[in-house]
Amino acid sequence: MAKYRILKKRILINRGVAQFLSFILHPLLMPSYLFFIIINLYPPLVSPLSEEGRRYLIWMIFFSTFLFPFFSIVIFSGVLRNKLKISQLIMDNREERIVPFLFTGLVYLGVTYLMLYTLKMNAIIVMLMAGITLTVILVSFVTLFWKISAHAAAISGVIVLLFFLNQEYAEGQFYNFILGLIIVAGILCSARLYLNSHSPLQVMGGTLLGISTAVFSFYILL
Repeated sequence: MAKYRILKKRILINRGVAQFLSFILHPLLMPSYLFFIIINLYPPLVSPLSEEGRRYLIWMIFFSTFLFPFFSIVIFSGVLRNKLKISQLIMDNREERIVPFLFTGLVYLGVTYLMLYTLKMNAIIVMLMAGITLTVILVSFVTLFWKISAHAAAISGVIVLLFFLNQEYAEGQFYNFILGLIIVAGILCSARLYLNSHSPLQVMGGTLLGISTAVFSFYILL
């Protein structure tokens, strides 16, 4: 009986850690992480923005790509449906993902348009946001028919974009971060599998989608 309680406690702890990782590495947070890394490690990539402009960009990205979509999902789940479950925020069920994913894609499309035509930001910033938007749209489309790992797509896309920027512009400034993110990506994908949120094929599909979209964005959209 004591062994059973110990085993149950370990399972609960492991599950809690996996859920925590799934939240702090949520796909909606990936744009903020990506721009934060770029701005702090190699600011010339976002030139000619001043220090104040870079701070504004970070907050704009965080608000428009995380806070606004996230709390819109909370309102949709909690108010319109008159209920709110953790599973609806993590969105483990395919059916629960469709509307939030499509809505998020529209929001990201609006942010990309704002960066390109209103704020007139440089080509690298616009490419990054366009690539992120394209990933969300493709994940949304696939989700209509099949559950794919948005976590795997988001973090693999970030890694590949940082790799290309590191090779072409940043003079190796992102090298250590890329290595760290590869390890984090492996842990995250393992956590999603541990939670039974995805099958190995769904994680692999998300990874391939994220990589493909990043390659397309860098070589075609830039």
